[in-house]
Amino acid sequence: MSFKQFLFEDISNVKELDKALDDISKGIKDVKISKHFVDRIQDRSINLKDIANTIEKFFKKYEHSLNQASKKELSGIIKNMLSHLNIAISYDTNGTTNDMSDDILTLVTVMKKKGFVSNSFKDIIYRVK
Repeated sequence: MSFKQFLFEDISNVKELDKALDDISKGIKDVKISKHFVDRIQDRSINLKDIANTIEKFFKKYEHSLNQASKKELSGIIKNMLSHLNIAISYDTNGTTNDMSDDILTLVTVMKKKGFVSNSFKDIIYRVK
């Protein structure tokens, strides 16, 4: 069993997912999960460990660019290119740059679809593997 598998082994419900996401994103104030996101997880039987793993990869790859964000609020799609998991997010910087301690990441919705394309040209695409 790898360290990542051990880290995400206990994720079996939304509360545990929320706690794991807060642990993953120590630099920001909060990770919020929308009701729609929870409904989609339950309707589609999406693996919570895959979500946590994708968010962890997202933070590792894009933490610096989020920290430098000049816009108050960003919206985008986290696309896991290997598992085809797509997570729509809203990232609120609260108007601060170079300080993520007031930032809030909201997970808006989730879908598992190969070749998914956002219908909004404003969405930033964050690709992870």
